[in-house]
Amino acid sequence: MPGYLQRPFPDRIDRVVDHFLGGYRLADDATRAAVRTAIHLDHAQTLGAYGERMATLAVRERSVDLLARGLLAAMLRGNCPQEDLRDVLVSIAPLQRSAERLGVDPEDEFERAAALAGPDTPRALRDFPRRKPRDRGLAAFHFVERDDDGGLLYQQIRHLELLRLPADVRETLDLIATMDTIGYLREPLANDTDDRIASLLDHLARSAASQRRDLRRALWQPHAQALRVFAQRMATLTVQTASQPVLVRGLTAALLAARDPGQDRTAILGVLAILADAAGRADLDFRASFHQGERLTGVEAQLPADLTGRFDELVAALDELDELLRKCNMLEQAAWIRRARDDRDFQAVRHALAGMGSISDVSLNPPPGSRLTQREAYDKRDELCRRLGRLTDPSPNPPGPSGWAPINGFRSPGEYSRFQRWIADRVSRGQAEAVEVGVHRGGVTSQIERWYRHVESQEIWRLVEPDPPSRGVFLRVDPARPDR
Repeated sequence: MPGYLQRPFPDRIDRVVDHFLGGYRLADDATRAAVRTAIHLDHAQTLGAYGERMATLAVRERSVDLLARGLLAAMLRGNCPQEDLRDVLVSIAPLQRSAERLGVDPEDEFERAAALAGPDTPRALRDFPRRKPRDRGLAAFHFVERDDDGGLLYQQIRHLELLRLPADVRETLDLIATMDTIGYLREPLANDTDDRIASLLDHLARSAASQRRDLRRALWQPHAQALRVFAQRMATLTVQTASQPVLVRGLTAALLAARDPGQDRTAILGVLAILADAAGRADLDFRASFHQGERLTGVEAQLPADLTGRFDELVAALDELDELLRKCNMLEQAAWIRRARDDRDFQAVRHALAGMGSISDVSLNPPPGSRLTQREAYDKRDELCRRLGRLTDPSPNPPGPSGWAPINGFRSPGEYSRFQRWIADRVSRGQAEAVEVGVHRGGVTSQIERWYRHVESQEIWRLVEPDPPSRGVFLRVDPARPDR
């Protein structure tokens, strides 16, 4: 719910969430499980904001019950598969501090809330109080404690930096933080919102280094999503106007969006590919514009080699997957693939890869009389998904002979769970086998690590379980440097 976190106490939404949590506490296990399944991203983010608000209110009113409600809300947020666990951990930090201020045992409070939130509650949330003090303190998550008219207030540093920006810049940031990005993507070009964001980027270009820093630090996930959509719109406008400044604005917006850790790098890669394609159509210098955007944003992004070539190869692979799905009478899935292709939505494609989403969860059944056998359909799907995994992976590490694509950070607990099912399926098919772990990555033995051998290529790959702030990895083991 946009703006809910900053609203004065009490608020109508506080009462709505109180009622929801009260009903959840009284429900039986089956009902609780059904409720958790129904929580989607919007619900989860409202629960997270409620948890942060209760962290403040619990201290102001010296109430352990308010603390318990905030913790339960945060744990339920962590159960949402679309949620980014890093964002949940940020909202957990004030609750940890409030437990300390109230003089209760944080471990007991977190354990009770996690048990009530269900068996799938991420271990990182349950075990948060067991972190080292410097890894669980407010400073680690960029919070400060302040006093306002009502008493204690936890405030993230980005909000303090936001206050130092000019009023018109703050107004634009408020606008884009609450906008409907899906609707914005389809609005006519050169509208008022485009003009406002363009003015924001022009302000960035004119500002002194200190103001640029404040603006960059004031941006967070909703801003980044809007900037990413703006960049896509600028790609279209670049083709229409053949304007280098328009291209630079699009690239600057994309690189600012890339600063947000909650943004999927694959999605950013997709936007860059669209802008590269637009620069080629308009006969503009993409690389020079890209580096100008780097200078304005302070982002030193690695420009993927042959970006437009990768883009064309991806579209071709999606066309093949669309054809395969239609041959198997999976018309709804095929239509989804075509939409992702037409929208150039690399992020959605990556989520749908074998072992990483919906495509791996359905059976391929060619109709009777088809020249395509089921085994051939599965083999073709696996080959296409390996190609798509390589093409949508923004990592500079290319896949080896195994065809497995490296993963530098899982985006959510749900994605990690889907990957575990994928690798288990490869083992059951005899395509991979578990082997003994040699040298742990970085010499760190506290994280859970497993090694797998790709049977055909004999490559060894390591799977490191996410343990926030680390998001885990799946990477090929370099025989020369097995600790990397």
